[in-house]
Amino acid sequence: MGLRDRAPYDGALIAICGLDGSGKTTQVKLLAESLSAVASVSVFRPVTDAFRNDPTVTAYLDGTMPADQRHDMVAELALLAAADGFRQMRTAILPRLQAGDVVLCDRYIYSAFARTLARGFEDQDWLSRLYRYMPVPDLTLFLDIPPEKALERIRSRGSAPRWEEADPAKTAAARAAFLEQPWGRQDTYRIIDAERSVDELAAAVRQVVTETLRLPIDAGTAASPR
Repeated sequence: MGLRDRAPYDGALIAICGLDGSGKTTQVKLLAESLSAVASVSVFRPVTDAFRNDPTVTAYLDGTMPADQRHDMVAELALLAAADGFRQMRTAILPRLQAGDVVLCDRYIYSAFARTLARGFEDQDWLSRLYRYMPVPDLTLFLDIPPEKALERIRSRGSAPRWEEADPAKTAAARAAFLEQPWGRQDTYRIIDAERSVDELAAAVRQVVTETLRLPIDAGTAASPR
């Protein structure tokens, strides 16, 4: 059985989503360290280098694509990301879930939904159909942070924000989508205040994972990077 058949698995799928600068990657790393004491853990991002290094995708994300081409490119981006994500799920993630791993995804389909909606593409039904064979996570964590704070964090690490990250309207629209969940609300979708220290946020993440998935995580198995 495969994705189209809703193949069962013995592992657990945890997705951590949020604006760039919300601390997703750090929290995925810390949670993986904590979980590794009690389970086999695999970590993925929802798209591969094949998508990230595509010249047309890069041109859009870097802001070098002519403005008159961006409108239609939003739909093309969604199609390319969906195809890349489905292939990775089929060939890499699903096998690990079926082997019993706890799989952590640094971003997931809800990130694609929020970004695409923020780009002015409002056909959520089309987006949902596009991703309809992707598994619903056993737990999704949205790390919530105000757009201005996310931008401040991006700049504080010495990175120049991409044109969309520096656009307050786009980041506010993405955050609103994450909060409102126009793709449909789920009991396993949790919103966590990420405007706190790394250690405090990690503790909150561990608590939700422990309560939801009944995994006996030891709070002392992970600490923030120094």
